[in-house]
Amino acid sequence: MLARGKYDASDLLAKLVFYVLVLITLQIVFGVWGPNPVSELLTGIVAWPPRAAFATVGGLSARS
Repeated sequence: MLARGKYDASDLLAKLVFYVLVLITLQIVFGVWGPNPVSELLTGIVAWPPRAAFATVGGLSARS
């Protein structure tokens, strides 16, 4: 799938890391003003990638 596309695995990983860092930065910035709906939304979004990575690794290790 990646062989035919214009992106390779390192490009996709770099974009993922970039956007995770942007979300973490936004979470910190909105956290300065105390609890608010935007902070709660960003906290939920930032918590999702580690869970997805763990579930993927756990799922792959369970298959073997």
